[in-house]
Amino acid sequence: MTHFGHCPACGTEIPAERQFDGMIVCECGWTSSVKNQAANTKMNDRVCIAIAVFAALLVASFIQVVNWDSYALSIIPLKGKQITQSASAADLNQIVEICLDRKKINCAEEALMDIYQLDNTQTDSLARLGDLQMQASRYAEAVKTYDLYFGLTDVKPNLDSRFNYAKALAATNQTEKAEKYFKSILKSKPGVLQVTVTRHYIKMLVANEKYKKAKATLDYFRRQGTNTKLFMEKEYKEIKKKLSRNIASF
Repeated sequence: MTHFGHCPACGTEIPAERQFDGMIVCECGWTSSVKNQAANTKMNDRVCIAIAVFAALLVASFIQVVNWDSYALSIIPLKGKQITQSASAADLNQIVEICLDRKKINCAEEALMDIYQLDNTQTDSLARLGDLQMQASRYAEAVKTYDLYFGLTDVKPNLDSRFNYAKALAATNQTEKAEKYFKSILKSKPGVLQVTVTRHYIKMLVANEKYKKAKATLDYFRRQGTNTKLFMEKEYKEIKKKLSRNIASF
């Protein structure tokens, strides 16, 4: 009776009685150890695991470089500090700049909020956060951020943040509050036509059917000089038509 099949060396059938303490011995001299096979299998498993780990590290490194380019190494300790909440304001500001350079807006926003939570005297981080949210057209989030920022008593908002706040308020249908900020920006430079601000203000008024205010605002700025007489001429004509229709409907 054979139990172990044929010898791989000579092809002779190997009977069961030629097993000695885990060792198989053929008449031709070929031998095989069960213990050696187990050891080889274990070694092969270790080699496969090592190869898999190396491949995973290689892929992770490639992804890291693709995501962060020249910042692939410098961002690692910085993000590590951020995750463990041991980052300083300087560390977080460095993260912000790296994220912005790599066009990772969500990453920059998270770091800006962390800066303010770490040190609430760093109010500029709120303004920058709101500005980034406006760039991403996330108006409701921007309003919440600006509400916090403009609600602080010791801040001196620049015109850009005030303008962004006004646009965010207008986009979220908070017209009266938006109007307040649009007016404050326009009044900050008396007699000067702030083209972009005025356009947004007029469009908001028209969208909310406040045609009289829109016409009065345009009349004021169109009287400021010869170069402004035809400012927003198309919109001005439409506003006058709307007003004439409203009068005719009485």
